[in-house]
Parts: sequence; structure tokens; C-alpha cells
Amino acid sequence: MQFSSEYQINFSDINIGNHLSSSNYLSYVNNTIADYFISLGFKIDDFFGYKYIMTNVEMDFKSEIKYPSTIHSHMDISFIKKTRIIFSISFEVNGTIKFICTVTGVFLNKTQKPHPIDNSMKKVLKNDI
Repeated sequence: MQFSSEYQINFSDINIGNHLSSSNYLSYVNNTIADYFISLGFKIDDFFGYKYIMTNVEMDFKSEIKYPSTIHSHMDISFIKKTRIIFSISFEVNGTIKFICTVTGVFLNKTQKPHPIDNSMKKVLKNDI
């Protein structure tokens, strides 16, 4: 499964050096995950009644993303564990990988505890419908 999306860098997202501010990379990562859930017919805060949250993000900045640019975001599911899902996300600009990250997340139940990812959830997440 690979999911792709595209984002135009906003002028307000850059810093004084005319490149994407480090804090805004996380916004585009979150947008990629949210767009993936939307493509499956869900919302990030309502996946089978559970809320998705990121619990860990490891980022590797390869080179600066300058303004103006279009980010081509590519996402794969690396692992689905008992209560965690791990995404690999890369940002490409003009055919060059500029950023790579690994995102671990969980689905929270109504008591804010991680909910186990059952087989029906896995099937939808892997887009094996």
C-alpha cells in the first residue's frame, strides 16, 4: 500500500532563510496521515469510533524545501502491531527526496487508552477491501 498526496508550500510556512520551517514539516506529516484516513472514508478523529494520535515521530531532514515548492508526500504502512501503527513518510520536491520520517501512532478509545488494532481495522488500513 502506498498513499500519495501533494501540497503547495504556503508563504507563511517558510522562515527567514526562505525554506520550510522545521515545525511545519510536522504539519505536512499530519496532513498526509489525515488525507490518508479521509481517502479511506474516515476522519482522523473517528476511525471505527477511535481517535488516531501520533505518539512518536523520527525525522530525517535531507535538504531544505524552498518557497515556492510543491511537496509530493508518499506514505507506506511499515508495521501494524497490537496497538500501534507505524507509517513511513517521505517528501519529494522536483524528483528529489528532501525529508523522511517514521511516525508511530495509536487509536484511542473513549477512556483515552490505546485500542487494539483488530483484523477488520487492519484490512481497511492496508486498503485490502
